[in-house]
Amino acid sequence: MRIPGPHPHGYVPIEGLGLVDYTAMNPSVMGASGEMISTTADLDRFFGALLGGRLLPAGLLRAMKTPGGTREYGLGLAWWQHTTCGVEVYGNDGDALAYQTWSYTTEDRRRQATIAVTPDFTGDVGAAVDTFLDRVFCGP
Repeated sequence: MRIPGPHPHGYVPIEGLGLVDYTAMNPSVMGASGEMISTTADLDRFFGALLGGRLLPAGLLRAMKTPGGTREYGLGLAWWQHTTCGVEVYGNDGDALAYQTWSYTTEDRRRQATIAVTPDFTGDVGAAVDTFLDRVFCGP
């Protein structure tokens, strides 16, 4: 599978070879969770359209925003509540071997952030991403 235009490359560690470019992988190896190739701009447009009511009837969107078994996840929609200012944002995150992404927006769609990284397999990027998202949604 090829990705046209500029895009991040994804790398995985292979013993004896170091980090190997895995960008051209077939995402079907991830099952249903990896059947999509997109850009950060695509994810921004998707969540803007979803939360703007342009993709689903109001009742279905309301069901997606209703907590399921955990307080942070509904029917395919997650909400991130760890902002220091208490702003609740909706979206999702995901990973597939060589990539990790986070895409969230405020309910009014005035603030939105999507970040994609090639994971550093020696550390956890979670704290840096949390700080970034907090800055986006709470301001400096």
